Amino acid sequence: MGAATAEIGAGPRRDMTVAALRVAVVALVLAALATPAIATVTGLREFGLVNGDEAVAALLPHEFAHGTPSVLFPGNAYQGVLELPAYAVLWVAAGADLLPMRLLHQAIWVAAMAVWFVAALEPARRAGSVTRRSYWWSALVVAGLLGVTSAVGWGVWYRIYPGYQSGALLGGLAVLTALRATRDRELARLWWWVGAGFLAGAAIYAQPMHAVATPVVMCLALSCGRTAVVVD
Repeated sequence: MGAATAEIGAGPRRDMTVAALRVAVVALVLAALATPAIATVTGLREFGLVNGDEAVAALLPHEFAHGTPSVLFPGNAYQGVLELPAYAVLWVAAGADLLPMRLLHQAIWVAAMAVWFVAALEPARRAGSVTRRSYWWSALVVAGLLGVTSAVGWGVWYRIYPGYQSGALLGGLAVLTALRATRDRELARLWWWVGAGFLAGAAIYAQPMHAVATPVVMCLALSCGRTAVVVD
């Protein structure tokens, strides 16, 4: 009787913990998104000035419109410009303004962290070993890492620099696609692996630094497909 009562009482406590964790995760993510906006609007970021690299990136749509599109960041032998269409849309919608472009990059970084979070937990989720509480504790850790990396990487993550955030997002999507490939029949699996390879290549094109993590994790995903860990 006492054990049953304790179990009943533990249920609401678990629900309250999960609810509190959700609120904390949302608050941390919103803070990460709001910081570049506040820094830009208030002038905390270089007193409202834009640096040379950001100016070059922001002018890419102008260059494209005049028939001289770049496939790499001008002056570099690396660093793709996959964000160019989004820049063009923002130019049309909001003009050549710093704030929307900086927010775009921070939103991509948040999305990248979310994708890597899902990819990291996917094998355990398939094995049925992830509870709601552990899931949201993990989400809180990732949200905390988002804040830490955004602060430590202040010089990169809050700027209009193509490739850095989008490469991380594409690398995570490549891993998720590879994990999906481990669950399908042979013919369908082949196309999932083609997609994973394309995304991994796009991540390297966006920023070569992502060549370090993506192939390694994809190989781990492939090897996981041979075990019971990732089998439904």
